[in-house]
Amino acid sequence: MTDDKLRILQMLENGTINASEAADLLNTLDTVAEDNSTTPTEKQNDRAKWMKIEITDTNTGKKKVNLRVPLAILKIAGKSGGIFTKYLDKDTQTLLDQDAISDFINEGQKGVIVDVIDEEDGEKVLITLE
Repeated sequence: MTDDKLRILQMLENGTINASEAADLLNTLDTVAEDNSTTPTEKQNDRAKWMKIEITDTNTGKKKVNLRVPLAILKIAGKSGGIFTKYLDKDTQTLLDQDAISDFINEGQKGVIVDVIDEEDGEKVLITLE
């Protein structure tokens, strides 16, 4: 058994996570292990594995945030709901179709999810799957 699996089981035993969360994490580990076993040719045609989030200052062009998150983790977090919109104001929330975004992630499509400029704060937010 791997160290990661043992840590997940210890978190379950300590009550840090519940059984459902432990099962999701264990499935994610298995998925990552399968992904790492594919050949380079298979990887070229593979589905998106990462979500990239960039926030850029539109005045200076300097990146404020440059973050890559594994999609497997987002799928687990997404089950708790609202991961994309909980930090957005109500007007912006209405522009996003959470079901469509979830479908996009689950299908592993590569491409842009969100590309928006907040002129008031001088920020550009770009969220892509790669």
